Amino acid sequence: MDYDCIISATYNWFSLEKLAWFLVFFWLSFFALVFVPVAVGIGWYSQEVLWIVNGLIGIMYIALILALIVLTCHTLGHNSFSVEKLSLGKFIDTIFLIILELWYILVWNIHKAYRVTQLLLLFGIPLLYVYSLSVQSMFISAALIFFLICYVAIVIYNSIRLLFSVTVFYNHNFTIKKTIKESWHLTHKKFWKILIGLIFALAALFVLFIVISIILGAILHIILLNYFTNPIAYKIAVNFAQIFALAPVVVGYYFAVIEIYSQIRKEAHSSRRIKRILAKRVVAPKIKAKKKVVKKKVKKKLKKKAKKVSKRKTKTKVKKKTTKKRK
Repeated sequence: MDYDCIISATYNWFSLEKLAWFLVFFWLSFFALVFVPVAVGIGWYSQEVLWIVNGLIGIMYIALILALIVLTCHTLGHNSFSVEKLSLGKFIDTIFLIILELWYILVWNIHKAYRVTQLLLLFGIPLLYVYSLSVQSMFISAALIFFLICYVAIVIYNSIRLLFSVTVFYNHNFTIKKTIKESWHLTHKKFWKILIGLIFALAALFVLFIVISIILGAILHIILLNYFTNPIAYKIAVNFAQIFALAPVVVGYYFAVIEIYSQIRKEAHSSRRIKRILAKRVVAPKIKAKKKVVKKKVKKKLKKKAKKVSKRKTKTKVKKKTTKKRK
């Protein structure tokens, strides 16, 4: 796997002017989704208007999911992949796909060998937690920590294996179950490669987040000092800069994931080609040898039949001659 391409994918998108709308939408929606619930908790809105505010928050969440889907489709198209058309039915199926994906990640493992283990861990963690509250024991605490570590490890493993479910869903016209199976098969024996690629991408995105936050925060801090005291200006500048820096990080993450998906697709395609070539080289001589053997057998049978036919003909001729002489 080419990790340099994955790292460069996190910031190469800066030249794409079409993503400006997503950045603006993300900043506006994030402000609304973060500060509006805080305002509701404080009590800024009356009970008469509260249902309207909650409805608008729900609409913003749906719009944000839709924007992330559109971003997935855009990144697929940017990497020269075929993209399925987005429709209302496709959007609803995507929500069901995400729910089913979370089910397979958190509860029901696709791999049958790990399924019982995951269920035992899932039921054992709350039991051990309740038991540890009533009885203080080092053994119970250690068992609880061990169960948590194992469960988190399985969840991380499942998350990596099903990372490309939505991507596959919009790259191919598959059903929901087939999409999940395709993502599972696509990532077979590639867990560590994908995990290392994601770690490199997240590290690059963290650097990007820090740089944007520091530069923008410093500029805002200098401007806000004219209107607020130093501590207040510093808090406002830091919070605003961090929220502002989240949008480029989200976009960069999607481009990195699609780059990993592209490399895995190429590896799978090349491995299939190699298997076909090897199969032709290994199987073709065997088929040719079998054909030769079959041809030889057919020739022998034809020769035997020809001999039998010739013998019959000679016998009939002899019989005819003898009958003529008798006459």
